[in-house]
Amino acid sequence: MAADDVIVMSRIVKHPAISLLDSGTTFKEIRQIHAKLYVDGTLKDDHLVGQFVKAVALSDHTYLDYANQILDRSDKPTLFALNSMIRAHCKSPVPEKSFDFYSRILSSGNGLKPDNYTVNFLVQACTGLGMRETGLQVHGMTIRRGFDNDPHVQTGLISLYAELGCLDSCHKVFNSVSYPDFVCRTAMVTACARCGDVAFARKLFEGMPEKDPIAWNAMISGYAQVGESREALNLFHLMQLEGVKVNGVSMISVLSACTQLGALDQGRWAHSYIERNKIKITVRLGTTLVDLYAKCGDMDKAMEVFWGMEEKNVYTWSSALNGLAMNGFGEKCLKLFSLMKQDGVTPNAVTFVSVLRGCSVVGFVDEGQKHFDSMRNEFGIEPQLDHYGCLVDLYARAGRLEDAVSIIQQMPMKAHAAVWSSLLHASRMYKNLELGVLASKKMLELETSNHGAYVLLSNIYADSDDWDNVSHVRQSMKSKGVRKQPGCSVMEVNGEVHEFFVGDKSHPKYNEIDAVWKDISRRLRLAGYKADTTPVMFDIDEEEKEDALCLHSEKAAIAFGIMSLKADVPIRIVKNLRVCGDCHQVSMMISKIFNREIIVRDRNRFHHFKDGRGYLGKCFEVLSRMMRSEVGFRPNEVTFLSMISACVHGGNKEEGVCIHGLVMKSGVLEEVKVVNALMNLYGKTGDLISSCKLFEDLSVKNLVSWNTMIVIHLQNGLAEEGLAYFNMSRWVGLKPDQATFLAVLRVCEDIGVVRLSQGIHGLIMFCGFNANTCITTALLDLYAKLGRLEDSSTVFLEITSPDSMAWTAMLAAYATHGYGRDAIKHFELMVHYGLSPDHVTFTHLLNACSHSGLVEEGRYYFETMSKRYRIEPRLDHYSCMVDLMGRSGLLQDAYGLIKEMPMEPSSGVWGALLGACRVYKDTQLGTKAAKRLFELEPRDGRNYIMLSNIYSASGLWKDASRIRNLMKQKGLVRASGYSYIEHGNKIHKFVVGDWSHPESEKIQKKLKEIRKKMKSELGFKSRTEFVLHDVDEDVKEEMINQHSEKIAMAFGLLVISPMEPIIIRKNLRICGDCHETAKAISLIEKRRIIIRDSKRFHHFLEGSCSCRDYW
Repeated sequence: MAADDVIVMSRIVKHPAISLLDSGTTFKEIRQIHAKLYVDGTLKDDHLVGQFVKAVALSDHTYLDYANQILDRSDKPTLFALNSMIRAHCKSPVPEKSFDFYSRILSSGNGLKPDNYTVNFLVQACTGLGMRETGLQVHGMTIRRGFDNDPHVQTGLISLYAELGCLDSCHKVFNSVSYPDFVCRTAMVTACARCGDVAFARKLFEGMPEKDPIAWNAMISGYAQVGESREALNLFHLMQLEGVKVNGVSMISVLSACTQLGALDQGRWAHSYIERNKIKITVRLGTTLVDLYAKCGDMDKAMEVFWGMEEKNVYTWSSALNGLAMNGFGEKCLKLFSLMKQDGVTPNAVTFVSVLRGCSVVGFVDEGQKHFDSMRNEFGIEPQLDHYGCLVDLYARAGRLEDAVSIIQQMPMKAHAAVWSSLLHASRMYKNLELGVLASKKMLELETSNHGAYVLLSNIYADSDDWDNVSHVRQSMKSKGVRKQPGCSVMEVNGEVHEFFVGDKSHPKYNEIDAVWKDISRRLRLAGYKADTTPVMFDIDEEEKEDALCLHSEKAAIAFGIMSLKADVPIRIVKNLRVCGDCHQVSMMISKIFNREIIVRDRNRFHHFKDGRGYLGKCFEVLSRMMRSEVGFRPNEVTFLSMISACVHGGNKEEGVCIHGLVMKSGVLEEVKVVNALMNLYGKTGDLISSCKLFEDLSVKNLVSWNTMIVIHLQNGLAEEGLAYFNMSRWVGLKPDQATFLAVLRVCEDIGVVRLSQGIHGLIMFCGFNANTCITTALLDLYAKLGRLEDSSTVFLEITSPDSMAWTAMLAAYATHGYGRDAIKHFELMVHYGLSPDHVTFTHLLNACSHSGLVEEGRYYFETMSKRYRIEPRLDHYSCMVDLMGRSGLLQDAYGLIKEMPMEPSSGVWGALLGACRVYKDTQLGTKAAKRLFELEPRDGRNYIMLSNIYSASGLWKDASRIRNLMKQKGLVRASGYSYIEHGNKIHKFVVGDWSHPESEKIQKKLKEIRKKMKSELGFKSRTEFVLHDVDEDVKEEMINQHSEKIAMAFGLLVISPMEPIIIRKNLRICGDCHETAKAISLIEKRRIIIRDSKRFHHFLEGSCSCRDYW
């Protein structure tokens, strides 16, 4: 610096007017200081002008024009003055004007050239604007002019590329820095955290010798942005331990992390921390607090913070409006919007998104349309995609689907996936298959890997009982590698956040949670709960579907909440996906049974459950009020169908009765769709009398009416009555459709009559449904469950193009009947024809290997799952492997596999080991397995009986007696054994020790005859070790000869033709003595006997069984 410059600067620093300007003044005072400096001649020197320009420009961006006027009067503006104007503009609302002053530097005639400060300020301007191309040009200029090694410029470039999302460029600049200083490292930490590379950011952060609040805030914010909210909170606590001063910026990141996790308690603690440490609640911090409480479901506290804020901006109001809309308070949202306008706050585009959502949740279509129109007409805001999406959702939710489609067609821009998603959800709600297919296709054109579109379309087809297309959609998902996102629920207890994933059992308190859930399930069943299995894929049994529903993440979270939180504390859950209908129903019932308030925030909205009521209660109140109002509102068929559907999903009969009353008042009770929906509601809530009354009073019954009656009787355990409705529908001349046949096939399975099933099969062919893959798959599954494996195979071979569901069903049939080699051949053919197996396929394949003792083959396919097909083994696959090893006597190998499992072994796994211990009389390992089962299933008496059997078979009568006494103490009762057999189009039931059957004398005579032949011809001895009681051998033999399957076999020998197999179904596992008896009878009487017990089929022929004496 020249000596004259030093003298000049010294004069300015000492000038009292300049000192006043440095302290910050009003515009009037600036003009007074300017006049003083002008009068005394201070501003005649261009260098002094530069200092004054800098002071004015940087004091407030509103003074920039005035600073420019001062600069224009300078004969030779200095580089310092022009740099000061660039610097001031890059931090102003108009950073693009920085380049005007850069041009003045280049065009000046006094030899001015940009320096490192010029470049640094220009980089900052590009950062503020997010100008990629200009930023690259500036970077090129820094290299050409040799400023690329300047630390300030390098730090600015890192921040610029972070703003542009170019993390690779950030790394290139950072790597070019020879000795990065503290500021440069902090900038790089901020860049990596902002761009999502929190791992590298953390590594760099940990290597910093000093960390200021900016670096800490960058890391906390970075974790929050990528969804690692728990780590963000951990880092915040570490920041406190390090003694780093926490500011408002830190707290914004912390509160955002709490919001993402739904961690209300931690959010409250953070709020109290702000107050304790007197951190100023700025508008931004206050808005973040409002957002926290709103998104955690505490709207009372959100509004308390909102009204307590001294200063609010449009984003604060918008956050409160969004919270009210999200929590279902649509009317309050609209009232607050009116207050906002009265307060003089001009709404922006974000505000109107919240307002339109508020209209949508309460169905105010006209009001929503009015606000949408006001955006452009009143406020000059051009509606964007989000606004059109809300409008489509508004019309679609109200059932005005054609209007919603019209809006999409007239939009000035192309609809994105979220818009079509709104239409797709509404199409399912109102069962509009055509629009649902259109919407899903549009979604998949825009987002080919959107699993939600596939799942929703599959559900729409399932609701319409179009199972062929359900299968087609699932197969399409597999072929394109699209996987459904796993459900995850998060909840906070005592300041700690707990995560629950669908089917996951890794939580440290899993056993306790499982025990609580079993108790909840028992009380739900007592209250009349019936699982809504429609969200579950079709290719598994209803019992398996119910088991799958029990694994849903929010159910585990609710159980954990009940066991961990006080009764007066709401159970708050955040879920990553939508809440399914069954979980909605369960949550509503639990809120009533356990008198708990449950709040679930899913992907789209909040669900509040209290006293057995959810949002439906609020909808009902609004609907009733509107009908009583002077407006003359009259709900239509669509309105009532939506309300009744919500009642069905919630299992809420009381609300349904109220809506039934409104239906009668409104005069739409003659609408067949509404009556069908009411019949379904009453049927699914156990009130068949009301369903039947509605059905009888219905003047015009369509096929859906008859199908509904068939299904609801089946669901209530009255399969024969359901069959009667089917026969009546045929008598009145209605032609069955796919839904009819699927329901009737389930009736046949429940009744268990082969001839009836064969008759339905004939009718399916007569009606032309023999080419329907879904129906034929259900038919082959039915024959397999009735013991007619040959018929199953015939049906499968007649399917022209079997899909993976049909192949898997046939594989399951082979597995259940113990034909392992056939199952393997079938699997290999399936793969050969290009169909991809899934986890269900492998469950049945491993089950087939297990039932046939194919150890090496089972091990091979277990390893092939992950290596070749990239399917990670699940609990049911491990259960099959334990069963396979156990059946082959490899008990220690089975136990070793259990100990090496990557997840907590389930009751199915331990049950498989316990069954093996029974066969091989391993009391030591059996005791271990039983103890684990007692912990996992404390109310399941079968485990106690199994262990008692093991002790009895080993002659440990005291231990057997101890287990039986333990059962009595726990109030557990052994289920009575009974067996079914079909004869003369009638099902005959035999109970252990019961001789009330009309043909009992003949049956007893036949039994004695058989026993005599078995002893004389085969030297047969009864296996009395299966009798639990320590009594004389004669008594044991008498007791074991009264087992229900022996009685059924004797009856079968009396009445069933020798040309036909004797097919018996038993509710429990067949005992060892009955198994040996069946083998002996098949040899002596030269008869084929098929017994289906609770685990599998046993085919007895010529003295041997298909199970190879292991079951």
